[in-house]
Parts: sequence; C-alpha cells; structure tokens
Amino acid sequence: MRDFFTMAPSQRDHYPAARIALGIAVPLLVVLAIGRIDLTIFAAFGAFSGIYAKAEIAGRRFQHQSIAGFILVACLGLGGAYASIGASPWAIVITTAVVAGAGSVAADYWRLKPPGSLFFVFAFAAVASLPEVPPWWQALTVGTASVLWCLFLGAVPAVVRKLRRSGDIGARLPASERPAPAQIRPDLSGPAPIGPAPQQPVDWSALMVHALRYAVAAAIAGGLATFADIGHSYWAMVAAVVPIAAPTLAGRLARAVHRIVGTLGGVAVTAAILALPLLPWHIVLLLVVLQFLAEMFVQRHYTVALFFITPLALLMSFLVTQPDPADLLVDRTLETVIGALVGVAVVVLMRERAASLKGPETVGR
Repeated sequence: MRDFFTMAPSQRDHYPAARIALGIAVPLLVVLAIGRIDLTIFAAFGAFSGIYAKAEIAGRRFQHQSIAGFILVACLGLGGAYASIGASPWAIVITTAVVAGAGSVAADYWRLKPPGSLFFVFAFAAVASLPEVPPWWQALTVGTASVLWCLFLGAVPAVVRKLRRSGDIGARLPASERPAPAQIRPDLSGPAPIGPAPQQPVDWSALMVHALRYAVAAAIAGGLATFADIGHSYWAMVAAVVPIAAPTLAGRLARAVHRIVGTLGGVAVTAAILALPLLPWHIVLLLVVLQFLAEMFVQRHYTVALFFITPLALLMSFLVTQPDPADLLVDRTLETVIGALVGVAVVVLMRERAASLKGPETVGR
C-alpha cells in the first residue's frame, strides 16, 4: 500500500490530456447546440475511444483507437436495443457479463491500453439501463462521429510531423508525440500490424481464464446490486471489473482500495457540484474539465484521478436522466463498495490460474 501515498512523476500528461478533453468537448458541444441532450451520453462514450493508445505512436494509436471505437459503438448499439425493448435488469446483468468477458478477450488480443473491458461494460450497461433512448440511427451516428473525431485528433501529430519534415512547419512537437527513431525509417513507416506480434503468440488458455474473471465479477456484482434493488446496478459491475486490469494480485487488491477511497472522494466532489444551480451547458463544460483532470492523474495516482472520474461518470448520467441527486450519490457509493469487494473476491479466488497471464504494462482504469 506504499503506492497509495506516492504520486508518480508527471510524464508530460497535459498533451494527451488536452487531446482527449478536446475529443469529448466538440461532440458534446455540438449535440448541446442542436438541443439534443439525450444524445450527450452517446457522444461521450464514442469520445472515450480517444483514451486508448494515448502514449503510442500515431500509426498504432490510429489502429488501436479504431478497434476500441468500433467495440464502443457496438456496445452503444446493443445497449440502445436493450433499452428500446425495455429489457429486464437481469437480462442486462447477464449480457453485461458477456460483454465483460468478450471485451477482455478483444482488449488482450489486440493489446489495447488501457487494458480490460471497463469502458465496454460501462457503455453497454449504462445505455441499456436508460429509461428512454433516441432513435438508434441517431445514437449510432453520434457515437460514430465522436470516434471519427477522436481518430482525427490522434492523427494530427503525425500529419504535423510530416509537414515539419518537409519544412512547411517549424513548430516543435512535445516529446510525448515524437516517434522513436525506429518509427521514422522508411522501411518502418507503414502502419503497425493489427493483432499480436508474431514473436508473442497468444496464450488462449490464459486469455480465456482472464476473460472468465471479468465475466464472473460482472455477473456477481450486477446480480447482487439487482437483487438488492439499489438502482444503477451497472456501477457495481463497473467497479467489479476495475481491479482485474492490474497485472498482479497485489496490484488488483490495491486498485480495489483505490476505487473505494477515490469514489468516496469523487462522490463528495459531485455533491458539491450538484449543489450548484447548473444548466446543461455548465455540465458539459464541467465534463470537459473533469476529463482533462482525470487524464492528468490516472497514470500518476488512481485515487486522485477518481476524484474527477467519479463526478464525470455521475454528471454524464445526471445530464440525461435527471435523477434525484441524493439517490444518485447513494447508489454510486453503495454499488462501488459492492463491486470492488466482489472484484477482490474474484481475483483472490482465481489467482492461481490467473497468475499465468501476463498483465499489461500500463495502468488500467
């Protein structure tokens, strides 16, 4: 638990944080400008594709963000279908468990970073739980447009770099956006191959065990929250899959503690925000600022990042559904504790077989 009291040094996080914040700002402002608050959640989830591969070179970032964006849009479409037919809470829980497992397989196979299926679980379950949804083609159009916008932002550094080499631009790129020397040799300038590198074959047995852990954690946490009739059961499922992204048992236990403590702090921040007389455009601007701050700290200290991630998630929900603030905050707190404890139980009970799966090198969400 020593890391709990340690703040990792900055890695010029403000550059990718600004890009990711801009990625969510434009789609949200556009749907707000046309008076479609009901589409904001789809715009935000599509923009989450920009979170992926933020520290990777441009070619690999484009490919990994494209894959993540496709999965996110698919989750939005499936969630919208469930919401439109009024699927039962238990049907949502079962399908979310499937999404958690399948998303884990996809994330591990393509080595997506952040790892795991957290965002896929969140996208499907949050949308599936909406009381009302816009026409599916509108929702998917907005989600896809957000993904394309983030892909454009992610590709801008490479374009600027090429222009700079040709002498058209003299501006200096930040170190985090510069390619390693190996990536600018003519024979290595093409796109990175999709899928695992040949020298690192997939251990399908370990990968499926890892996916099973995600599915089991989501199913149990969602089942408990649904049985208790707390409301917003997807938060329990999201919290349950969070610890699993860490590569070691100690890391998974630490992440569960971070999740609980950080969420409590984030709930307090959210309570202070919701006490203000907010208009929709106020909330949108707050979402952009919170997204920037979350990206500034998520690699440095997960608890601190959750002070911003929690109000970000809660305000996304509040903007669309306008629930009672007190119920929203209580539900988030209770379900985070339930989910985190379930996640801990799953990683402890499945630790021996899971030990063979090498975890990701970067911090997950």
